[in-house]
Amino acid sequence: MNNNIFLIGFMGSGKSTVGHILSEKLGYSFVDTDSIVEKDWEMSISTMFEEHGENYFREREYKALKKVIENKNQVVSTGGGIVTYEKSRELLEGQEVYYIDVDSETVYQRLKSDNTRPLLKNCSFEKMSDLLSFRKTIYENTCTRKIDGKKEPQKVAEDIIFNMSLIHDKP
Repeated sequence: MNNNIFLIGFMGSGKSTVGHILSEKLGYSFVDTDSIVEKDWEMSISTMFEEHGENYFREREYKALKKVIENKNQVVSTGGGIVTYEKSRELLEGQEVYYIDVDSETVYQRLKSDNTRPLLKNCSFEKMSDLLSFRKTIYENTCTRKIDGKKEPQKVAEDIIFNMSLIHDKP
């Protein structure tokens, strides 16, 4: 393990916001895999989905994760669906991974006017809720710890730091 912290969770769970706070508190670099994908392939995620499909995007997301995983002292915010790709889940094995858990209503309130997320375009509450339910078990099976993401981002970051101390203080 390289002292990295990986944040996973559904779209709108607060991974990027919490990641910035956490990186500042720990003196770590902040990395967002979505930003790396867009920069390295010079294309927005929405365009990737539209022109090439989800599998194309997931492979690029995996390559971005593979690229950052070797570095040290980073807080890495991952895309909401990164855990749906088996190769990405395999990379996260043995890493310090925090699942920021939110419910459907919280996600809906946070993202109801956000049109930048390909899987939520023209998406009903029920469809979004079904997608979250489908991914929930995958998030839980991938993470080191599950954190309540309905709290304020500052508190979520503090909860992660507290849980880090529990993990690192084990005899």
